[in-house]
Amino acid sequence: MVEDRSAENLELGFKETQEPNMSILVHCRTVVEKKDYVSTGILTYAEGDMVEVEIGDYQLFDLGTIVKLTIYTPAGIFMFNTTVIAKDVGFLILINPPENRRKFSEKRKETRIEMDKNGYLHGVCSQGSSEMKAFAEPIDVLISNISQSGIGFTVNGDLELKIDEHIEVAAELGINLSFRAQVVRVEKLEAISQYGAEIIEIHPDQNKALRAFILKSQVVNRASLKKAENQKRVFK
Repeated sequence: MVEDRSAENLELGFKETQEPNMSILVHCRTVVEKKDYVSTGILTYAEGDMVEVEIGDYQLFDLGTIVKLTIYTPAGIFMFNTTVIAKDVGFLILINPPENRRKFSEKRKETRIEMDKNGYLHGVCSQGSSEMKAFAEPIDVLISNISQSGIGFTVNGDLELKIDEHIEVAAELGINLSFRAQVVRVEKLEAISQYGAEIIEIHPDQNKALRAFILKSQVVNRASLKKAENQKRVFK
């Protein structure tokens, strides 16, 4: 049985069919400009909070350098200031700022990171109640994905959580996070239950830590993918 408040909430824990439409930037000529130096490369990746540019003189751009990107696409020219956050041989990884992301209508609300991490539920607040009822013992959950706006998780059996109920969540992601979330999706399977929840209350410091975790995960995932692709080429 599946309960779902809206199709938009699929991004909070379950697969969706619509992908970000920043793909128009990919494979486009890109000018990277810093103080007293300009170079040209090809934008090879754009999703969420990061973009990647293939560029020959990558070594001339230090981490933390503020640069201006000018991307020449079939739909026009896109320009924005950004910061170099990582680099590898032949590539720069840079922040994709919110003002640039807002130019693209077909995209996920937030970048979602897939994972298998431990988490805990400490309490539940029923719909129409303002009192959070603590569980006798924290309930173990398996976190399957997380974004700035939501979380997907799985539990053994059935917690009987309902749409719109509030839950207190703790997540162990290498950083310890705690926040309040609102259940937006419930899917009951034979032996487990899957839930999607929207983060509705989180301390600013925790939110900043979550954003940093998501961006770092994007960079690491991209590097791992490129390494795997390079190994495939070697063994062909």
